[in-house]
Amino acid sequence: MTGDVIVDRIRSICIGAPFEWVEATRWDSFELQPTTNIDGVFRVHPPSSQVVKGQFGYVEDRTDTIQVWVARKHNSDFDGVRQALLRDMHSLTSAIVRDAHQVSGEYVVLDEGRGHSIGVGEAEEGSTDKEYVSLRITFPVNYEVQL
Repeated sequence: MTGDVIVDRIRSICIGAPFEWVEATRWDSFELQPTTNIDGVFRVHPPSSQVVKGQFGYVEDRTDTIQVWVARKHNSDFDGVRQALLRDMHSLTSAIVRDAHQVSGEYVVLDEGRGHSIGVGEAEEGSTDKEYVSLRITFPVNYEVQL
């Protein structure tokens, strides 16, 4: 398994039912996304390494961090969109943990280091000048890599 395979699995979860979100035009920002198409848009950042442990036989045990961002148009209903993003966070976390444990079985989502934040635009704290609110979920994933 590689980090790219895990990212692709997470992307397929976000695109598929029950989420059916649309992938952002760029993986690193929502800024180029048309405002008419910002609700239910997601992006997955490439994995960043936390811990790498070498093993025998050209195998290593990796723990990487993967961030998933979801944008929702707020239409000045900040409380409603915050509640929707919290539901999205719980549902997406459950779907990814289930995929790791039951479907794939080749990676594990760790509890330690997992977290989320919600903010206007792409900031955790900020003004209300953007048309969307974003959710950022951080997943530490552990898997073995054949080198």
